[in-house]
Amino acid sequence: MFSEVIAVKDDYQVFEVEVNGKMLRGGDYSPQEWDKIILPLQFYASVNQSNQLYKTEIKRLLHKMHLSANDANFLISCNYAQFEKWYKSYLQHITHQKTESLSVNYRNYKYHLNKLEATPSHIPLSQLCR
Repeated sequence: MFSEVIAVKDDYQVFEVEVNGKMLRGGDYSPQEWDKIILPLQFYASVNQSNQLYKTEIKRLLHKMHLSANDANFLISCNYAQFEKWYKSYLQHITHQKTESLSVNYRNYKYHLNKLEATPSHIPLSQLCR
């Protein structure tokens, strides 16, 4: 099987997950476990984009097809406290450790002198979905 070379980008945006004061590393988990750790964060952070898609496209199409477009059936709210409570419990099953403290940041990493380095600024997960 032939695979194409994947070009290295100048920068990457990633979630940094810190549990009980220790940063989780993807290399410590199987690819499936790491997906289970990161994908809920991506979903939570993209709630506003999903809601916007509904407001700008889906709702219009439903009306054209004469189907009910009840916002309550489509819009998702951003309740960080509720998400954090669920995510801590969820993480315990993957990491096999009690999650007493949790910090999640969205950070940009840039290549500098052939090394990927974190930029100083970051966005806490609690501010991504507003």
